[in-house]
Amino acid sequence: MNPNVLINNSEKYQGLYVTTCSFQSKDVLTSSSDPAMAYNAAKEQGCDDPVLLFVPDNNMTYIY
Repeated sequence: MNPNVLINNSEKYQGLYVTTCSFQSKDVLTSSSDPAMAYNAAKEQGCDDPVLLFVPDNNMTYIY
């Protein structure tokens, strides 16, 4: 079974918040350790409704 890939090159963004321009897009638009900065930077680049995701560190468990 193939894993569902949410973003391309996720290893580059470990521990960061990233944005894509839609749920269908797998290309990262912006990234930052601050979610508001990543989101606002995507808006400034012309994305009307950015999708904000957190990329966890490899082999790290996060409980929300």
